[in-house]
Amino acid sequence: MKVTAIANGPSLEISPQESVRHLNGEIAMLREDLARLVAEFDRRRHEALDVKRQVKRHALGVILTGAAVVAAPVGLMLATRRARPQRGLLAKIRQVRDGLSRIVKRRERVAAQPAVLTTILTAAANAAGAIVIKKMLERSLERAVNRSVSRRPFLVGTRDQRSDVA
Repeated sequence: MKVTAIANGPSLEISPQESVRHLNGEIAMLREDLARLVAEFDRRRHEALDVKRQVKRHALGVILTGAAVVAAPVGLMLATRRARPQRGLLAKIRQVRDGLSRIVKRRERVAAQPAVLTTILTAAANAAGAIVIKKMLERSLERAVNRSVSRRPFLVGTRDQRSDVA
């Protein structure tokens, strides 16, 4: 006979055969649980890998994805074709014809250069803007440095002066 305590309760005497039978029962229950889990995983795997079923479930997504897969290369092809310069005799004739028609429509714009005064004023405005921006940046940088120095008094002075203070 074997003495065993169950759940901190009183000691019971269980024979080795009874103990084996009890362990076999637990093993059988665990096997059944494991078999149920494996069967469920197998069912889910079959369901997830069933392409026809997934297409039926997600028809709109499949259609939109297919349209995007087809539209992207087509759009890219059309964009590159339009961006490519036209070559050949007909394309050059078309370009000359279009240019001449623009000249005839707006003669005043043909080879028109801005007046000298306009050019000088534009250059002066650009220079003034650059100076203003430079001064603003210098002042903001100076303020930032002054603020950081005032917050850390140990940074003021040379290294020798700081060592004398300490």
